[in-house]
Amino acid sequence: MTTLTYADVRRVFDRLPLPEDTAGTSYATEQLVGQTIRLGKTHEGLPVLVIAEPSELRTALQDRHYANIRLRHQRVLRLVDGQEPSTYSVLECVTRDPAVQDWFLRLLPSLLERVGDKGADELNHQVAWLNELFRNFDSAAGKDMTGIWAELFLLHEAFDPVHAITAWRSDRDSRYDFTDDGSHVEVKATTHADRKHAFSASQLEPGDRVLVASLLLDRSDRGASVLDLYQQIAVRLAGASEAGEKLHRHVMAMVGTRVAEADDTRFDMQAAGENLRVYRAVDVPQVSAPFPVGVSNIRFTADLTDTATAAPRLGERSALWKELLAVGSSEE
Repeated sequence: MTTLTYADVRRVFDRLPLPEDTAGTSYATEQLVGQTIRLGKTHEGLPVLVIAEPSELRTALQDRHYANIRLRHQRVLRLVDGQEPSTYSVLECVTRDPAVQDWFLRLLPSLLERVGDKGADELNHQVAWLNELFRNFDSAAGKDMTGIWAELFLLHEAFDPVHAITAWRSDRDSRYDFTDDGSHVEVKATTHADRKHAFSASQLEPGDRVLVASLLLDRSDRGASVLDLYQQIAVRLAGASEAGEKLHRHVMAMVGTRVAEADDTRFDMQAAGENLRVYRAVDVPQVSAPFPVGVSNIRFTADLTDTATAAPRLGERSALWKELLAVGSSEE
């Protein structure tokens, strides 16, 4: 199976014309992978994936209908002029929401990787995986897009991206952004000149096992966007299905319908690496326990401008940083 990227899929889709038949019974298609997989467009401009069915399927396949996608089998189509009609399975995006359509196209490379050379039979199984990702789509918590970019930057720069994804927080309510074997890394980012970040008191405990990665970000029209980082990480995770699934699930949940904002949130990658600093939690200015009776959920802003960094020998202080993240500029 040829490795596809979202850029490949988007390029093919954008050049497809609308089919002349407006009755909803035809698609404009172009070959995507091999001879049996084509990307298509409906008369409404919706994306579809078309996979040739073998002459005899091993099992009878049932059509599947979900909120955002629909899979239909045994569709008799003539996709190329002069060609005899053949039988296909057709996976359709059924909503006009442009954000959902964009996610449909972004997820196709991973979907086709999972399907492999097993064709329509395997697509029938994997469509449930795709639908499960879309179920997370509406759960976006409105996390600040700058914070999403910062987390993805560390994943992008990780020495071992598969292991780093495993250490990435399990859900949006996790105390730390990365956790592995008792060590933690909390990621903070700002677009201001001052290195000031908001913390909860619990994020800095236990102080001897927590590192704070602080990023000063420079906006740039030519910089990488949230979605650029996401797609580049997905390419690095090719072949690691569980890590890839976690990446898709988390990014879809965090970005949700804010695809345009995620594409517009762009920062200079080189500047981000050069301005990355790592601190021990015990060195961060903070309000420490014990707190007065009845006082909880302590939050504050800490200025790290004059705080000593954790480097050198950062790897000796945190196996998590050494084995998973290992961003070289932090060792300055």
